[in-house]
Amino acid sequence: DRWERIMDLAEKNISEATDIQPVFEFYDENSQDVMNLAYNLANDESVVSVIGCEGEANTEALAYQMSRLNKPKPMFTFNTSQELIRKYARMGFMWGFSESDIAQSEVLLAQIASDFNNREVALIACNSSYGQTFVDWFAFQTSELGLTPLKICTYSHVSEIAPLLEDLSTLNCPIVCVPDSPAEAAEMVKHTYGAYFSHKAFNQKTLDILKESGSINEYNMRGITMVPNPSSGFQDIYEARFGQVPIFGEASLYDAIMVTCLAYALAAETGTSLNQAVSDLFSLESRQLGGWTRDGIQMAFNQIVNSHTVPAISGAIGKFTFSPEQHTINNYSTYAVQYMANGKFYQTDFVTRGGKVSSSE
Repeated sequence: DRWERIMDLAEKNISEATDIQPVFEFYDENSQDVMNLAYNLANDESVVSVIGCEGEANTEALAYQMSRLNKPKPMFTFNTSQELIRKYARMGFMWGFSESDIAQSEVLLAQIASDFNNREVALIACNSSYGQTFVDWFAFQTSELGLTPLKICTYSHVSEIAPLLEDLSTLNCPIVCVPDSPAEAAEMVKHTYGAYFSHKAFNQKTLDILKESGSINEYNMRGITMVPNPSSGFQDIYEARFGQVPIFGEASLYDAIMVTCLAYALAAETGTSLNQAVSDLFSLESRQLGGWTRDGIQMAFNQIVNSHTVPAISGAIGKFTFSPEQHTINNYSTYAVQYMANGKFYQTDFVTRGGKVSSSE
């Protein structure tokens, strides 16, 4: 399992670099009553921090239960919902490792603008807070990028996707697809050719569903997904070790574990709360990448326990560019232009909102 191997990697590096031994409890959010589980985790004093979730509704449930505590424990998430950021970001316990969906929508549309000059474009999006951000910003961002928005469609159930895409295909223009689950993504892939997908589509489960259809080699998709900054070295090491490119969320999970452990050590040394320790760690921006490695963790830990000062750290995702006094979301994300061919995901260029990223950045 992809999540478990990230936890194993983090546990190995942290235990070798520090005197901290992280212990994990792993729950599949799709097979749990998340509201009840979140309540139990929030009130379990043995749980130091929580990490999750993928789905907006589950992340909302987790954040809600954490927010009810007088002293909430840190909650790390790689969910990108703008609504969740707006609702919880100033409460001092939720830490998001990715830019919001607004930025993702801009980068995805910019890719279309780069591929096609002065083209019309259509959108199909899930009827959720995730999809709503793309809907709300579609007209403005397309116009700013020199594109013409032709039509917006939303759906509430996977069965609605095929007829909507049949209608959109008559427009003969690029289609932006914003699914909320791998099942929805797979259904969109089956009824489009060369459409542009948001990051949730690039999930191993999407490939698994398409493989079950028996004709995955006939399908194709492209789009963007958030990835580690290539200069952090995480992706190179991941590919060498596992023979795959990391999917969205894996680097963030690693960083959440690392930051929890370093914050735990910092809080013990300074007598501050755990959330304050997280804020202190994120208040300094490291000039160097690679802080997620065993050596990087060891240097940060030694500075905490020997010098009793706050280290400037970086993570598997790259730089941490938080503004904790204003909001608790990373202000910088790296995206990969990704496509599917022959039943696998491949990446080409790395981009940000500011343009392309080189591996030597």
